[in-house]
Amino acid sequence: MISDTPDPPRLADLEAAVHRRPADAESWRALADAYMAADAFDLSIPLLEHAVRLAPRDASIRRQLATALQQVDRGRDALPHVREAVRLDPGDPAEQAFEMGAALDDAGDPAAVEYFRRSLALDPDQPGVWIRLAFYLLEDGKAADAVPVFEKATELRPGSARTWAGLATAAAKAGLHERAVRAARASLEIEPSQPRVRMRLAVSLHALGQLDEAAMAFAEAAWLSPEDAEPLRHLGALELRRSRPPEALHHLRRAACLRPKDPRGWFHLGRAHAALGQGRAVFEAMRQVARLSPADVAAHLLLAKHHSRASRHEEALRAALRAVELLPLHPCALGVLGDTLRALERFDDAQQVLAFAGEVDGKPTGDWRRPTAALN
Repeated sequence: MISDTPDPPRLADLEAAVHRRPADAESWRALADAYMAADAFDLSIPLLEHAVRLAPRDASIRRQLATALQQVDRGRDALPHVREAVRLDPGDPAEQAFEMGAALDDAGDPAAVEYFRRSLALDPDQPGVWIRLAFYLLEDGKAADAVPVFEKATELRPGSARTWAGLATAAAKAGLHERAVRAARASLEIEPSQPRVRMRLAVSLHALGQLDEAAMAFAEAAWLSPEDAEPLRHLGALELRRSRPPEALHHLRRAACLRPKDPRGWFHLGRAHAALGQGRAVFEAMRQVARLSPADVAAHLLLAKHHSRASRHEEALRAALRAVELLPLHPCALGVLGDTLRALERFDDAQQVLAFAGEVDGKPTGDWRRPTAALN
């Protein structure tokens, strides 16, 4: 069992050694080692800083201090110690380049990529470097560039579930869903209990139109992570696509209970109620969406339609105007506004708005305020 402090008897011995030899950097490092072994990195840092002051040319102590700083998300503070350690003890050029790249990555410096590539140019058979570069590219929003890097990493380290999962994520973000499915399945063969990878598999299967397999994967992800609303929300939306609103309603109600502040869950829940003809429940769900996500045009449009069906035309007008304000040149929003005005017997305004909706249908040009200026 790992605790957040070292074993007391050993700690007492190490502290006694520091008191006996206060100018001995190795004694300070040994005490810091004990804290690091217990994951108490924040407590090890001042000890290692003191050791560095006692032995400023000891590259190994500087590297250890850099590691402790990186573990507490202080990558920028670690970087100068890595630079100095590399200067004092350069070592193998490929390893040196990777060490600098990793330190720059932890410091959030984009120059990390240059060092990773330099390390691989010197020695291409380094799976750790390929993996680090791949995840850097993925996190930097360069999913398409990350895919071939992840593929090389999986060639060199085929037993890494994490690397296959990274490839699945990168491929999906790049729109390569067939490749994403293969990678996710490879990851799950190695480590089946990964709800996030099951989610990635399900999303890509859904994108490929393999709905039955996608539903099964979403259900497995929900079973592996019962407190996570996301698999249930996706599964509910998928059941709606499969024309199974009662099943969708069951999953989406559970998702709304788990994550009541998620407007996407409420939106799909409203769709499920609509498919079952439960008008009042649709209204309540869409009202939640409009409250949680005021810029959601679809929610305001559905609210407007619901109010209109219930002959609450003034409320419908407010919802329709909000939708047009958010998306001025959308023919559907303008159409709902026009229908609402017609229900209010404002026929001239309705005709003007509907005519403009026809103008912009497929051609987003003009100024929406021209036909609706009198309404604001």
